[in-house]
Amino acid sequence: MLHILLIGENLLLLSATAAALRRSGADVESSCFSDAPRHLMQRGFDLLVLCSTLTEQKAEAVSRLVQQEWPETRILQVLSGKRPEKVATVLHGESTEAVQSKLKLLTCERAGLMKNYSM
Repeated sequence: MLHILLIGENLLLLSATAAALRRSGADVESSCFSDAPRHLMQRGFDLLVLCSTLTEQKAEAVSRLVQQEWPETRILQVLSGKRPEKVATVLHGESTEAVQSKLKLLTCERAGLMKNYSM
């Protein structure tokens, strides 16, 4: 099962996003920025989603922490149209299509549908 942590500042948006992701079979937790370190220390996550409600500084702070402490965790940053030069970018520099493909593969792999596949 895919373990996902959503981090953002709008609790209603986080709740709706978490509910949608749970329908895909993922185990999803959500957190505001200030509680994120506590969630991260409690368990490992396959994917960290930084919601568009986070400031760029907060998103960078969380991503640096995760990259240092849990380098195997994938990070996806969702941005609003306010920053068009960065919309749908991933902090690791991958394209949206690459992230979508990897998310599908990771979901299949966790569900036991794929074996011996490497990227």
